[in-house]
Amino acid sequence: MESKRDRRSAEEIVDRIFDALPANKHATIKDVARDAIVDWKTAKRYLALIWHIQEKQKGDWLQFMMVGDQPAYSRKGTQGRPKEE
Repeated sequence: MESKRDRRSAEEIVDRIFDALPANKHATIKDVARDAIVDWKTAKRYLALIWHIQEKQKGDWLQFMMVGDQPAYSRKGTQGRPKEE
């Protein structure tokens, strides 16, 4: 079992999952987990989160800028959550 010190960052897990996803064909969560070297539950949770974020990108893109020495984020487009169509 991994110790807290050995845990992967969220960014590393996302990168591993993207690297494990095949292009132009589908893979099961089991296949992605195996190839990304993460457990099945982690792969499922991150794939669902990536899919959810991707669905929000229908014209509303994340913007980044530094405000002083702090990173700041905004969404290009309308304020608040987009209306359901």
